[in-house]
Amino acid sequence: MNAPPSDRDRSLATRARTPARQATPSSATAPGIVTGRERARLAATLGTLLHAERTARGWSARHLAGRVGATASTVTRLERGERRPSLPMLRALAAELTESTDEAASLLTRLTAAAGPSLVQGTPGTERRRVRRILRARQAAARAAFQEQRDREQSERPTRITRRALRRTAQHSAALDPRKAPR
Repeated sequence: MNAPPSDRDRSLATRARTPARQATPSSATAPGIVTGRERARLAATLGTLLHAERTARGWSARHLAGRVGATASTVTRLERGERRPSLPMLRALAAELTESTDEAASLLTRLTAAAGPSLVQGTPGTERRRVRRILRARQAAARAAFQEQRDREQSERPTRITRRALRRTAQHSAALDPRKAPR
């Protein structure tokens, strides 16, 4: 009698039929993850250029990130060479870090040259998410500015004292001091 094959036997048979996975180069592991020499090269080229441009304007990583629709950790990871840049991200950074379109084009050229072969193509989904983050940040800033303006206007407006408020004040002071009771 033949015994039915065990789970272990099935597993070994399946492994024997499955071709072995080939090792993938480190650049193919994930679009944004960087390892080894590539990290050092990105930090020395793209990272130093990006950090110099950002600090020349006196901006924090958080400020720049808010303007381009990214997170502060994304900006600092780009500066440290721990993340591969995408072309749409470099375009947004160049546009925010410069005053004119000529300067933006020049900076974009330098940033893409510094990124070299580590430059990855952005997807439509990442671009949509980045645009949504920018819009949400602008809406939050507009709400904060509106609230600040409204608070400022309310503090500058003279207080209006009504008869009812005067009566309450008189009643309150009378409760505290019986000599001041209205007669």
